[in-house]
Amino acid sequence: MKKTFEIAEHQRSLASNVCFLMRYAARIIPHYYLLQVLHLIAAVSLYYLTVWIPQQAVALVQQEPSFSGYLMGLFGPLALFFFSNTGRDWLRLYLEGRSEGSFSLISYDLHRRILETDYENIDGAAGQMKVRQALAYISENNRIFETLHLLLPSLVIFLLFAVQLFRVDVWILLSILLTSFLVWQMGQRSNQAIFQKEQKIQETLRKGQYLSDKGADYSYGKDARFYSIPRWFSTLYEEILAKVRRLAAQIFLHKLRYLTGVELLNVARNLLAYFLVLRRFYAGAMSLPEFIFYMGVVHKLSESFDTILTSLKSLQLASRKVDQIRDLLALNDHTRRDGTTFPEGFFQKPLALILEHVSYTYPGAEHPTIDDVSLRIPMGQKLALVGLNGAGKTTLIKLICGLYTQDSGTIRVGGLSRDEVDLNQWFSLFAVVFQDVYALPLSLKENITAGAALDEDKLEHALQSADLSALTRRLSAGLETKLVKSVYDDAVDLSGGEMQKLMLARAIYRDAPFLILDEPTASLDALSEERIYRAYHEISAQKTALFISHRLASTQFTDRVILFEDGKIRQDGTHEALMQQKGPYRTMYQAQSHYYSSDAVSKTPPAEDPCHDF
Repeated sequence: MKKTFEIAEHQRSLASNVCFLMRYAARIIPHYYLLQVLHLIAAVSLYYLTVWIPQQAVALVQQEPSFSGYLMGLFGPLALFFFSNTGRDWLRLYLEGRSEGSFSLISYDLHRRILETDYENIDGAAGQMKVRQALAYISENNRIFETLHLLLPSLVIFLLFAVQLFRVDVWILLSILLTSFLVWQMGQRSNQAIFQKEQKIQETLRKGQYLSDKGADYSYGKDARFYSIPRWFSTLYEEILAKVRRLAAQIFLHKLRYLTGVELLNVARNLLAYFLVLRRFYAGAMSLPEFIFYMGVVHKLSESFDTILTSLKSLQLASRKVDQIRDLLALNDHTRRDGTTFPEGFFQKPLALILEHVSYTYPGAEHPTIDDVSLRIPMGQKLALVGLNGAGKTTLIKLICGLYTQDSGTIRVGGLSRDEVDLNQWFSLFAVVFQDVYALPLSLKENITAGAALDEDKLEHALQSADLSALTRRLSAGLETKLVKSVYDDAVDLSGGEMQKLMLARAIYRDAPFLILDEPTASLDALSEERIYRAYHEISAQKTALFISHRLASTQFTDRVILFEDGKIRQDGTHEALMQQKGPYRTMYQAQSHYYSSDAVSKTPPAEDPCHDF
């Protein structure tokens, strides 16, 4: 059965997600759970004292003590109030301030998981959307702990005062519970609608972020001025902002309807509860101090329940977002990650690359991108994999490198399949230069060594082989020069050709048995491409090399050419042999040959069918 790599969506309980966050907070704050208990005790004591102290004050007045006796009678309760209030505030400030650091820890774990999980888990538009949403939610959830510190004491106070009212008049308690239940139901429906609207806003803002990024990219400045791009950007921006405003207005209306309904129910609840308490007082069932106390209990019970509902509403919305974060952290890998290394003597034998009946279909696609491909590449062979865009060349390379897992068939190196060793061990077999090249915001040297141990001789060899030595001499900081100017003020941004050389230097420094170049010159003109492939050919003299391109400059320097079409091998042979055949390779080469050197063109035999439809 075809595997799917969509990120599984789970809706966990609110308690589960709160415990998840608290576990992260406990990794940041020493004695976290003890401090939470102390905060809870201080907060509950404070709430209770605000109701009990007025009762004691009235009771003392009725006893007609002296003024000093009255003050002494209130000194103890007021001292307790002061210490409870101060302790609660200090603990809350400390816990909330330190708890926010837990989101940095979550962000670290999330980024690390994204970088380490199977590439297929996060590849594609759907996977990238999940990643962006989860990362955005981290920054939105920094008030969760503040909400928790309101919710937990309110829950305890509600239970405590509910018992008090139940003992006095069950109808008072039932009236509060009934109206509060209606408020809860309204909040549930409101939450669901708001979350769906916020999801749509996130999807819309993703498009706006792309426009924002490109609008701020100075490399687009020349085109923007010549081709009326600002008007195009403005039109798209206005459409996006209009949609966001519509969705925001809908969210506002949901919140307005909810708040209006809540306020009406709260008024009805409080009037009913106060009426029932007053009736008992005038019926002689309560003394004046008791009346004062239970009026305070009704008020605090209603207030605590409002806090519970508001907090739960906020936490439920946040919990849906925490689900997204936990879904990414809980991604299942389908590759081997147990540290298994290559068997002894593995690198002393010929490392032929063999594909047997390999097929691969992207999730949701109707037809396979790689369709029953069998291929053997002997050690040391230089192979050019060519074909039109979309033929499946890059997908095949991802399968070979271990980024994708084939649906059927086997891929072996030296008789060993990818599943027989740890995935990172398999990665170590390949030095790859992909189509899209990016410099990391590190030094030039760190970009070349890419986390590997520094070897000065290897580094010098990589610099010379990639023709980067002259560049490093021109830079004032040499190899310590920082790259990516948008991150460091004193950094430099490399040109396209310099970036190609940097990626080549990194691949040379890696010194892997297989060198794979996946359309690394797609943005260059044909003559520049030919010069770069000549350099690649010389550097890969002692390695097995695969050159992937839809252009054919690479084929003159390889031992073998494979033309890929619709996920299948259409032609396989040397450049000379394929040029003798009346096939698509010859037609394609002839169509491109006038872009290359005159020497390359002179080697091309005349075509008998120049109008062949490739």
